[in-house]
Amino acid sequence: MWRAVLFLWSAALLLIGGAGGQTADPVTLTGELTARLGAIPVAVGSFEAVVADGLYRISGHGRTAGVGRLFSDGEARVESTGPLSQSTILPSDYRHELKERRDRDRVEIAFDGQQVASISIVPPQKPRRDRVPLGAEHVRGVLDPLSAVMQLSAGPPGPQLCDRTLPIFDGEQRYDIELSFKREERVGGLSGIDSGTAYVCGIRYRPVAGHRPAKSAVKHLQKVDGIEVWLANVGAGVVAPIQARVPTPLGQLIVSATRLSLQ
Repeated sequence: MWRAVLFLWSAALLLIGGAGGQTADPVTLTGELTARLGAIPVAVGSFEAVVADGLYRISGHGRTAGVGRLFSDGEARVESTGPLSQSTILPSDYRHELKERRDRDRVEIAFDGQQVASISIVPPQKPRRDRVPLGAEHVRGVLDPLSAVMQLSAGPPGPQLCDRTLPIFDGEQRYDIELSFKREERVGGLSGIDSGTAYVCGIRYRPVAGHRPAKSAVKHLQKVDGIEVWLANVGAGVVAPIQARVPTPLGQLIVSATRLSLQ
């Protein structure tokens, strides 16, 4: 479950890439998130995103809650840092750590521009004959999951935000996230966001390397319809995802912002 939540956490962390290249003043966005299966809460979390002096830092922490604790008592931490300008986002470091009961999964990536310089995975991946080999060509011109959302958030509000493909490497897998505009929705009632328009992007997951094609989760994500991310203007030129959704065999998994504070 935590891998699915982390996937959406990366898609729904409320970021400040749109404002970062437009102002010399430091900008900080903090908030809280919830994850649920249908109406059932499974996880809660918090985040902080800071842009200052041409650099960004995003960090988030989540833990199981409600019914989720019955299936997996765990927590997740994720962080990404790097330089940015109005048109360019270049990650320098990315890390995530997942804990489930006695198991721990830690990934660290160092970048040289958009070229991966080093990878640390603890515990190491087990050799699998059915895993698509990951080569040097697969870790060039890529973004980590959080930096990819910074790229997603860059630009003025509008349907064109959904017109892009994000090349992502998470330390274990290389995949593309293809976005396309689906519709507009009216949003309101969220602390930190005035009532207004959200632009809903459809998402397609396209694995490239490092994955195991026969795994049920990989096959499900490739064929499923209905994965979405909702983008909204949260003020001061900041465009941010406020919700992400993915259908699962157990119901629709939804990660939503519940509170925002922009400074």
